[in-house]
Amino acid sequence: MMTRRHLAFVASVFQHSEEPTNYNIQYFLDEVTSSKYNVIYVKIDSLRKKLDDLELYVHRLHQRGTEIHVIAITEINIHAETSKYVNLPDYNAYFSTNPNGNGGVAIFIHKSLTSGLIDNLENGGINCLIANIPKLNVNVGVLYKSPTATTESLLEYYKRILKKNQRMILFSDVDIDLLISNVSTRRYTNTVREHNFFILNKIEYDSATREISLRNGLAEYSIMDHVLSNGKQFKYSFSLCDTTFSDDKIIALGFHDNKPDKIEFIAEANAITYNMVDYRMFNQRFSEIDLQSVGSIDSLVSEMIVCKMDSTIQRQRFRRNRDKPWIYDESLDKSDRFKMRSEAYANEINQLDIDSKRLCDTINECLTNNPSNKHSIDAMYNKTRQIVADKKEIANILNGYFLDIGKILYNRIPHMMNCVLPGVDVNRNHIQYISTTTAEVKKKIDLMKNNNNFHDSISSNTLKFHSRKLAPHLKRLFNDCFRNGVYPRSLKIDRIVPVYKKFDPLQPKNYRPISVPPSLSKLMESIICDRITDFCLQNNIIDRNQYGFQKNSSAISAVVTVVDYLQVGLNEYPGSIGACLFIDLKKASNTIPHKLFMNKLFRIGIQGPLYNLIADYLHERRQYVDIDNVLSEEAVNPNAFSIPQGSALGPLFFLLYINDIFKMKLHGKIILFGDDTAIVYVETDPVILKRHMESDLKLLNKWFNKNALTLNTEKTKAMLFNAENIELQINLNVGSKAIEFVDNHKYMGVYLQNNLKWDVHINKIITEISALADAFKKIGNKVNGNISLGIYYKYVYNHLSKIASIYGTFATKVQLKRLQVAQDMAIKSIFSGANDYNINAIYVQYKLLKVSQIIKYDLALLIYKVKNNFLKLNRQVKDISGKNILSCGLKYFNSLDSSIQNQHELHHFKRNFKRICINSNRY
Repeated sequence: MMTRRHLAFVASVFQHSEEPTNYNIQYFLDEVTSSKYNVIYVKIDSLRKKLDDLELYVHRLHQRGTEIHVIAITEINIHAETSKYVNLPDYNAYFSTNPNGNGGVAIFIHKSLTSGLIDNLENGGINCLIANIPKLNVNVGVLYKSPTATTESLLEYYKRILKKNQRMILFSDVDIDLLISNVSTRRYTNTVREHNFFILNKIEYDSATREISLRNGLAEYSIMDHVLSNGKQFKYSFSLCDTTFSDDKIIALGFHDNKPDKIEFIAEANAITYNMVDYRMFNQRFSEIDLQSVGSIDSLVSEMIVCKMDSTIQRQRFRRNRDKPWIYDESLDKSDRFKMRSEAYANEINQLDIDSKRLCDTINECLTNNPSNKHSIDAMYNKTRQIVADKKEIANILNGYFLDIGKILYNRIPHMMNCVLPGVDVNRNHIQYISTTTAEVKKKIDLMKNNNNFHDSISSNTLKFHSRKLAPHLKRLFNDCFRNGVYPRSLKIDRIVPVYKKFDPLQPKNYRPISVPPSLSKLMESIICDRITDFCLQNNIIDRNQYGFQKNSSAISAVVTVVDYLQVGLNEYPGSIGACLFIDLKKASNTIPHKLFMNKLFRIGIQGPLYNLIADYLHERRQYVDIDNVLSEEAVNPNAFSIPQGSALGPLFFLLYINDIFKMKLHGKIILFGDDTAIVYVETDPVILKRHMESDLKLLNKWFNKNALTLNTEKTKAMLFNAENIELQINLNVGSKAIEFVDNHKYMGVYLQNNLKWDVHINKIITEISALADAFKKIGNKVNGNISLGIYYKYVYNHLSKIASIYGTFATKVQLKRLQVAQDMAIKSIFSGANDYNINAIYVQYKLLKVSQIIKYDLALLIYKVKNNFLKLNRQVKDISGKNILSCGLKYFNSLDSSIQNQHELHHFKRNFKRICINSNRY
């Protein structure tokens, strides 16, 4: 029988020196200094508590000349919501979706490397992340298997990821001891070999990473943390190292692939050269323009561009020094380092009181240890799947993809031309001519946000500075366009900023295009939007159950409508069953055909010159992609698809396009917020409910296909309410794809449960605020009071007040007490940094509302807004005897003093009622 010491190696034999002592970094350096790329893996057991130690460890390696490219971690033991407050300086952090906070994995990748997730799994006790690093031409994965997960589920997942990943290094904490020869170990190693992977850490005691204590007092070593790879062209160096912040040894892996290119850790240059406009010169050039002789918007834009180019100069600015030496002062113990860092953060925040944007960036940096920066796009696949590194070429690839995606998706939609669906009725009233005034143009310019983007033909700062001189001439030129039905060609160009979403960063499909139209176009669109909106309101064109992108309407309107409809129905008919379909559309704005859209506009009454103006606005729009001030070639959109996103008109156009969905004769109640669709049902007979849901989904899918929209089956969910004791099997399918039924679902930022309780949502709030309370301790107790107050309202109060009227009305006493404890801890961290500070004194000093008061304040505010038409809601607020949200709210509102109820101004109601909540226990 073969003993453990005689088990065959599954990797090359490495020479090791004697076992290192704690923090014996030199041992690590001896093993990996010859490697081009270095990775460390550690089982850390509560990352939040040991993040400072890990940070110090990595910094010590850096001081000794060894850079760590990737840090893989298992058993981080933090919730997914908390992960955004955990990071290391100079690293991008990726975390598993870890809802229960146990186990979990993380990967930190140095910011000098472009990286992105291509896999993120949390299923059946298995957490796994796989990140792609194009510069290294390798995927790095980290996997954790909880004790509750089975070996079968692990091997099934292994087969999937090992099969699809090429050139991968995988760190696995799987509780399979390679030093024990049994069936599970053999199945495991056979699965690895079958997929051409091999295990880098040897099967012998010298490679043990975990010590198992036995009952008899003896200890045995094990290998349960495995390092797998199929990158046989790599040359590996392997080392183990003890640390004080992990019970297991750190696995240190160095590798290189004999390529001539080398990835250097070069600090960002402090000096940045950029172009800017010298406004002294610009104003001189501008004063020479005879605006009265300018005959069109295009001519005006040309003149302004000449002024801008003649006034362009180059300047240098220096990046703010983000180095934090106080973190690494090894002469201090841990508590002194923490205190010193807190004081430094507080001083930095106090200095930024007048700069709100930099203040928010600094606070976020304090909370996450992660300087705010956008994802750097350094590489991209072209159409032949070759990796391109030139920024200009990358910009052209993305621009081509964004232009083509609408047509590609449109061609995938099944043709439904013979399907007869309800159309849009022809409106007897119509709007043809619009105009503006100098006063309106001047007012809208003054309301524009400050923006001095160099690539904008006329920035908003320029418009605001010269508004008095420009307004009368812009009024004249805009009215010419409105009268002739022509949209200026120079304004039909969008700057596209690509934003990385997730998965493989080399794939263009994993970037979201953010359109930035010219400031002058925003101004003109705003006037057009106001006229069309007024026409729609006067003629009741947009359905009352559409709550998106409208005045006095918000996501809370949609949430209240859905919840109230379910509560009323289920209470009115005891034993009835509720259901809700949450429908998601795929890239809805990209596939809208202009011909169909213009036909709908004509039928609702937009005709004549205004119709021609909108048609010209959509026709042959141009765009270019901007990546770090490197611009793609300007391209014309040849496809008659898509509505411009990022524009003032885009949201309104989409509402008008999708508005006839309310003409469908559905059995359920349909509620929309933009394209987020919820269909609510309450039925006494399960069989009827099943038939209605299946019928509605089939009819809706036909409507989507007919209108060139694609239902996203992966994100579309269904939920049953009050159906625990009823056997009900409903199979909803769209084509060959099944719609998933869930127990809870995040709808408009709110977690709905199938029992209409609020445990999940309240737990999310508590988790988020508790994480914030822990993170705020970094800021210390020396932040100015006014800044601390702003921090509280932005980061804590906003979480508590979101739908507080709904969850608070139906929360239990235990849940409310837990919320209050979380709020108290966050307030102590923000305003004092010391746990022995008098919490009640803080509430009094800063006039803060406690949880129970926040709930009552939000409930009264909801009813006040609905009764006085400050909040659009297609539900009646009359009955006070029901158990639904509106009845409970009305009952409480009626108990208030009449002087509060009858306030005519919203801000007066808020101020007076808040004062009463603070000063009296009556409410």
